[in-house]
Amino acid sequence: MITLDTYDVKIFTDRVEPGALDQLRGLMAIPAFAGCRVRVMPDVHAGAGCVIGFTGDLGEKVVPNIVGVDIGCGILVQSLGALRHVDGHALTAFIRAAIPSGRDFRDAHYEPLPVAYAARRAEARQLVTQLRCYRELRDVDRIRGSIGSLGGGNHFIEVDRDSQGRLYLLVHTGSRNLGKQVASLYQKLAVKCQSGWAELMREQERLIAAYKAAGRRGELQEAIRRLRGSFRMRPSSVPSDLAWLEGRERDDYLHDMRLCQRWAAINRRLVADLILGHLAARPDGSVNPAALRDEAFESVHNYIGEDNVIRKGAISARQGERCIIPLNMRDGALLATGRGNADWNHSAPHGAGRVMSRREAFERITMADYGAAMAGVYSETVTPDTRDEAPMAYKPVAEIRRYLSETVDVDDTLAPSSTSKRRSEPCGRRDGGKSHGCGTVSTQRGGASACGAGRLFLAVNQLEPTGGGGGCPNRRFFEREKRSTPCGT
Repeated sequence: MITLDTYDVKIFTDRVEPGALDQLRGLMAIPAFAGCRVRVMPDVHAGAGCVIGFTGDLGEKVVPNIVGVDIGCGILVQSLGALRHVDGHALTAFIRAAIPSGRDFRDAHYEPLPVAYAARRAEARQLVTQLRCYRELRDVDRIRGSIGSLGGGNHFIEVDRDSQGRLYLLVHTGSRNLGKQVASLYQKLAVKCQSGWAELMREQERLIAAYKAAGRRGELQEAIRRLRGSFRMRPSSVPSDLAWLEGRERDDYLHDMRLCQRWAAINRRLVADLILGHLAARPDGSVNPAALRDEAFESVHNYIGEDNVIRKGAISARQGERCIIPLNMRDGALLATGRGNADWNHSAPHGAGRVMSRREAFERITMADYGAAMAGVYSETVTPDTRDEAPMAYKPVAEIRRYLSETVDVDDTLAPSSTSKRRSEPCGRRDGGKSHGCGTVSTQRGGASACGAGRLFLAVNQLEPTGGGGGCPNRRFFEREKRSTPCGT
């Protein structure tokens, strides 16, 4: 275990890269984390905006970048009941036809959502319209079409077998571009607030109310122009990626973040239900989706929970709570039960944690080493373009398990014996083998193979598109500098 002088910080491993330590010290030095009790999980490594494996108390100030852009990302684990065999080729074909991934969303190239899922789709759409930043979102049609989709990065779909021969469906995805836009909007707002923007907007609200009460609406635009003309951005010593929100802006972010978390949960559930529906078409009737719905749980790893603990690359592990901890494409995942250790912030690692960045993995891992590491695991796509997901890019399983007994009891291991990945291609959509030129995506986990007595691991994923966004019914906080029309006029 490693501690940081003068801070209430514990890192539950003896190996931490210098960059992650520097990142953690930077976090602890800002007022948003003053007095915060921070516990960092064994899978710690440097991340974008925040060290991965971070857990800490939610204070009166919140940095949107801590939760990050994939709000509500997590893994749903669904038991497949009496099912003991899956035709991996058929399932992969169904996934590619029915579940968008990477840059794709549900359009004419994908099977439409069955009518049976209309209520869930409607709930997801309603969540989007309830966002306080809704008016600033871009490409809302794409967001609507993203429900029931996989996403990118290290997101995946798996079917694994436990030590007793039982099969499980694992769905790893999050809030897609919706979460990215919401996080980006609020982090930009946080930067503006550090420069006095929130105070300016409060003063503008008071001015609008006063002029309306006095019947001086005709003079309002000129008064606002003078107010803004007198405003001077104050310098901030806080790095822009660590700027925080407080007060009303904090509440707005938490409201929208929790809606994104709910959207992500619906997304996972819908993906799982689509696959259950496909499996239910088997003639032996071994899959009954309605009966299996209660045989599922999920571990979420980018969120702020009801316990007001921020978890970035970490999962909740309260007493008796079921947990899933994925390791790597060779070693599978751990099924575990939380021990409720308060000194760990009731948390556990969300995976094995990287020891190499993706770029470093491409530079250092040879195909000979990659192939040797995957010996014994059937795979058609241990190829140069998937080296960033090779087992050696992640921490050794023993290193992670060494610390787990303090926070979870490991119940079983899901270890794949079959894996397949698709090569990079111009787009996730295909028509008769033709690709659509909509930008390059890299598919890191994809495809499948048939699995009989052995375990089946299958996954499809691609890189998440970049994107930003901008709007809110609360326009006073999100309006761009060139706008002059105030909210409420």
